[in-house]
Amino acid sequence: AHDKDINAVCISPNDQLVASASQDKTIKLWRMPDLTPVMVLRGHRRGIWSIAFSPVDQAIASASGDKTIKLWNIKDGSCLRTFEGHVASVLKVQFL
Repeated sequence: AHDKDINAVCISPNDQLVASASQDKTIKLWRMPDLTPVMVLRGHRRGIWSIAFSPVDQAIASASGDKTIKLWNIKDGSCLRTFEGHVASVLKVQFL
């Protein structure tokens, strides 16, 4: 699965996907219930500490040690936006 420690796991609101985030700088998406690999999201420069599925959009957010939050499209794996400006690692992300 991942090459380094896994820091976060979350399940999509429709219970169709599981996401795992790792110190290996990747997010992996798995299809439920058999955990078939779907895609790998790459783009962070340091390990990922937290992930969260959007409750309404086909997106997932990630928080990383590279001082950024990224918003990803889970249909095609593209990075929709990178939020920069933090002065230290971002340890948690959550949709409100």
